[in-house]
Amino acid sequence: GAVAGESPMLVMEQVIQLAKDTRRNGRRVWDDPVWRDRIVKVYERTEASLYNGRRARVKALNGGAMRIPLQGKLTGSEISQSLHQIALGILGLKSSLYVGDENAPANGKWPLGYMNTYTGTISGGSSEIQRNILGERVLGLAKSK
Repeated sequence: GAVAGESPMLVMEQVIQLAKDTRRNGRRVWDDPVWRDRIVKVYERTEASLYNGRRARVKALNGGAMRIPLQGKLTGSEISQSLHQIALGILGLKSSLYVGDENAPANGKWPLGYMNTYTGTISGGSSEIQRNILGERVLGLAKSK
């Protein structure tokens, strides 16, 4: 969860396991339909992103103008951020315990991972810049000033 570039599906599996292992009011977080719905929504986005990545390798399906790779950068970094936000929510107040704190769940990897997700939304062009590029190159919108 804290390693930059870690597979989104691997992080997804870790979040699901965290939800199954964490108990609130005597029940697993995974058994709460609100939490499970949040996780499933990100799971769907993760699966779609993986399939889009496969499409990007086939030139005829790419759509030109680097559409799919640009989308992949944008969605991938935002999916990672969403997964880590969910993990922090599952941990509740324990999510404020950071690496090095002996009481931190998973040695504080979730808060560290969440902080690291911001490098993904900034490096290679912020999410806002990526949206502008997609709008200009793919949708043909006028350049922003």
